[in-house]
Amino acid sequence: FKLGLFALVRLRAYESLAAAALRSDGQPVSTWWPVAYALQRIGDPRAIPALRQLTRVKSRYTAAFAARGLGRAKDSGAADVLLPLLDPATQPREVVGSTIIALRDLSLMQAGARLGAIAADPDTDGTLRMEALTTIGALKAIDQLAIVQDLITDDWPALRAAAIHAAAAIDPDTFTLMLSGLEVDRHWMGRAA
Repeated sequence: FKLGLFALVRLRAYESLAAAALRSDGQPVSTWWPVAYALQRIGDPRAIPALRQLTRVKSRYTAAFAARGLGRAKDSGAADVLLPLLDPATQPREVVGSTIIALRDLSLMQAGARLGAIAADPDTDGTLRMEALTTIGALKAIDQLAIVQDLITDDWPALRAAAIHAAAAIDPDTFTLMLSGLEVDRHWMGRAA
């Protein structure tokens, strides 16, 4: 069954995939992760109702694939489904990560504050923090620029790099000015020591 679903995706045969993976009412025949994976990979907007249903499944892979699928299918109304999944305290890392990528695919600006909170939280998984910064940059979320700028001096080099990229994407006109100011601060702080 799994290989058959994946083959139908490779053939871009949505109708055949729907006949195998969806009931007559459009709901998935199973909450098994390969169903969500196939529906998200096909990228067809007709799969949106089933993907929305699968985001509610308490399975890290099923919900993660379904969230990612809503982004690939360009579900412009997915905010009500995706925003509750942006909680690293209650959701598996895979679900939060896929949700962040889906929000980036959909350019959902209303996610800026939640993404900023994820990026700024030192107790959150580092990969999720970097994904949040990347998405903040892609969204050009100017309201999150202060958080991004603060993370440019983080101890972790990968997070610093993600913050630099995000800052440059959000405000390219003042980015070099901000970096030169940061360099002056480091110079004077080094002399004081």
